[in-house]
Amino acid sequence: MKQIRSLLRHSSITEDLSDAEVDLLNDMLVVGHFSAGDLMCLPKGIYQDSLFIVMSGGIEVRLTSREGVLTLHAAKPGDIANTIAFMGGGRNGVDSRLYADGDTSVLRLDRSKLEEHLYTHPALVYRLTLGITRYVHGRLRLVSGEMRALNQRLACNDVEHQMRQGDQHFASSPHLASVMG
Repeated sequence: MKQIRSLLRHSSITEDLSDAEVDLLNDMLVVGHFSAGDLMCLPKGIYQDSLFIVMSGGIEVRLTSREGVLTLHAAKPGDIANTIAFMGGGRNGVDSRLYADGDTSVLRLDRSKLEEHLYTHPALVYRLTLGITRYVHGRLRLVSGEMRALNQRLACNDVEHQMRQGDQHFASSPHLASVMG
């Protein structure tokens, strides 16, 4: 109990919650344990509308949409997974499958459990939703930055390759050799 409360207190999704709200959230959570490679969640299956908070181990998330398959990892204690499905995104043609990345322990929050408190504790639901949104936005910024850096590296490698080819072309051109002396 103490370890879970501490994890929740240090998770970015609960930073706006009061201690009493963290305790209430803790009462809604279910602890789960999975072995490496276990399928934890799949579309239209068990726990499809659940949010997973990593306690230990990690989660590999495979998102499938019209654009293809994207694999993400939730690897640190406090990281969350299945946010799109938890927020109702499965209706938009995005399916997610979660797999245990090593021996994994999680806290599971079922959306229906949180919705039970929508009218009795609206501030908790609102602030938790804000925390989840901030977490997802932070991950998107991180991935976007990594993509930008990768694109810059690829562009630089392409320019360097073109320059090397130009050097070879320059050195092997007979008419340039005669001009150069």
